[in-house]
Amino acid sequence: MLKQQWNGRKKSRLPFGLSVRAALILAVCAVLILFGVIGLIVRATEKQASEKADEEMRSLYYQHTPIPTVTQAPTASPTPEPTPQPTKAQLQASGSSSSLATSQPTSVPRLNPVIYPDNPSRTVSERFAALRQQNTDIIGWLSIGSMVDEAVVQRDNSFYMDHNVKGQQDVNGAIFLDAFISLDTRPYALILYGHNMRTGARFGSLRNFDNISFYRKYPFIGFTSIYEEGSYIIFSVGSVSTEENDPNFLDFFGLTSNRKDKRLQAIETLQAVSAFTETIDVVIDDQILLLVTCEEKEENRRIVAARRIRDGEDRTKLKKMVEDAAERPGKK
Repeated sequence: MLKQQWNGRKKSRLPFGLSVRAALILAVCAVLILFGVIGLIVRATEKQASEKADEEMRSLYYQHTPIPTVTQAPTASPTPEPTPQPTKAQLQASGSSSSLATSQPTSVPRLNPVIYPDNPSRTVSERFAALRQQNTDIIGWLSIGSMVDEAVVQRDNSFYMDHNVKGQQDVNGAIFLDAFISLDTRPYALILYGHNMRTGARFGSLRNFDNISFYRKYPFIGFTSIYEEGSYIIFSVGSVSTEENDPNFLDFFGLTSNRKDKRLQAIETLQAVSAFTETIDVVIDDQILLLVTCEEKEENRRIVAARRIRDGEDRTKLKKMVEDAAERPGKK
């Protein structure tokens, strides 16, 4: 009798004919599906907002009517905690102009600051007036063929990881200039970061440069800061590591340094990691534009490196030099 009673309880059913266990499983599945649907809706909404923000910025950037510059700060999102500053040792190693580096020996060969040749007073270009009404963090504009054509921002190195150029929450983030690079004088290196999105958004399109035919077709990059225009020719496409014991380690501080030895070492690393033979020469005082995005390995970064086109250089001849590049064995 007890056994029969136990079996009866064991086989008890809910009013709908489901066992308790089956009902719990269905409930969990329903919750997971609901969260999944909500996630898709949020992502779709953010994608739509991101595309709209980019289009609005393009419209403002390419308009021809000058608008007076306004110094109103964006209010869409609060400023997060700033990223940690480099340590004293890092600043000293990089030859930073910070006061922490003033105790270094003056015998080390260094590069001198470069004043903007056509804009020594650092007057903000009227082309950015309307953009900076929307967001005073906007400091430039990046264009790469038909793939990238959007504003570049600078604040800290975390806020624009998940906010777009209008300061709105956005999983795509924005393209931003490294927070430790000053535009007070023409920087010897401009380091831009962007997410490697599967959709191709931000720097997701950089993977196209793995194909040498694509590199030959689109060797030029345009970057205009609020103080001057600039055209650049790509000289390296590859992968670098943030681990110091890795053969492909790139010292980002060295690249931005005014110390000639540190900077030369960083340039040589960029040349060595390139998937293609270098046909574009780079000298130590060339301004470098470095585009950086993530890869599957957490410590690796995909990079596209370009140098500023020098006064008097012929773009047709430069493109011909790029067309002579070849795939480097073992780099794919």
